[in-house]
Formats: sequence, C-alpha cells, structure tokens
Amino acid sequence: MLIKKAKRTRRKMKHLSIRKKIRGTAERPRLTLYKSNTALYAQLIDDTKAHVLLAVDTRKIKGKKSEAVIKAGEILADKAIKNKVTKIVFDRAGYRYHGLVKILFDTVSKKILKQ
Repeated sequence: MLIKKAKRTRRKMKHLSIRKKIRGTAERPRLTLYKSNTALYAQLIDDTKAHVLLAVDTRKIKGKKSEAVIKAGEILADKAIKNKVTKIVFDRAGYRYHGLVKILFDTVSKKILKQ
C-alpha cells in the first residue's frame, strides 16, 4: 500500500511540474489523459478559458485495451478536425511515454497531421 501511494504521489508531482510549462489555447489545445485500471480518458482543454473542448474515453469501446485506445484516439482526432483544431500540445500527465499513452498520442497526431 505504501509503495502504491508513493508511485501515485511521484506521478502527481511530475504532472504538476509538467503543467507549469504547458498551456493549451483555443488554437492549440492541450491533450491530456488519465489512466485507470479499466479505462483511459482523454481530453482537449483550452487553458485560457478553463474549458474542455472535447473528451473521449475507452469505457464503452469493446476489444483489447490497445485496440480501444486506438479507436478512442481516432474518434478524438476526428472530432478535433471537425472543430478545426490542427495543432495540439501533448500533456502526458506524469505517465511514461510508452504503452497506451504512446498509442493514443501517435494515433491522434497521425490523424491530425494527415489533414
């Protein structure tokens, strides 16, 4: 229990230090995520207005976690393109850039950069 709490605390501290440097705007919103044991949640946020532009999660998407994250990333990218978002700032929220985090960011960036 103590180790799990320490991990969570370290991630929160990393996230705070990242958030000091990263800001999202209406033209270039911040893509942030949260991972739970069962799902991955992603949001596009405009920090100047403190407003969530788009949100998607993997709770209702069937399949393996990695396949669900790919589908969620495609849905988020399609919604972003419809809202005329062409650039995004990635906020990994203290998580390491591998696994599901990397899959989500790669999927979104490929879709948006193709446009």
